[in-house]
Amino acid sequence: MVGAKDTVKNNVLKLIDELLEVSHLLQQDDILIRNHLIEHLEHRNTLFVSMQELLNSERDLTHDSLVRKKLQEIYDSHKAIETIVEKQKHDASEELQKIELGKRSSELYEHGRGRVTRRNPYQATPDAAFFDKKK
Repeated sequence: MVGAKDTVKNNVLKLIDELLEVSHLLQQDDILIRNHLIEHLEHRNTLFVSMQELLNSERDLTHDSLVRKKLQEIYDSHKAIETIVEKQKHDASEELQKIELGKRSSELYEHGRGRVTRRNPYQATPDAAFFDKKK
């Protein structure tokens, strides 16, 4: 039975090492690498679920310091990936807001004190209206 636990431990450590490599590569900011690795992670996710089930059944394995250290590394690297993804989502939403604001500001002209009028599409700038007036 001791030999079986050692093979289980070795398999778990191999899987943890693979997940660490993938998560370190995901932290890089290359889109092509990220897309390829996300597909790879989806495949590895099933193995990770089976590893968790195995760890739940083998309580002695979770008390091993090497396994515990590796699991902590996985947790830390996935937290770093989550922060990168959240930052990218935030940046994308800011860009969308800037685009929307740009669309609105090109159509409307703000006079101040809450007065806003729609711009004349043939008018280059709001100041150009002064020169368009007939004398």
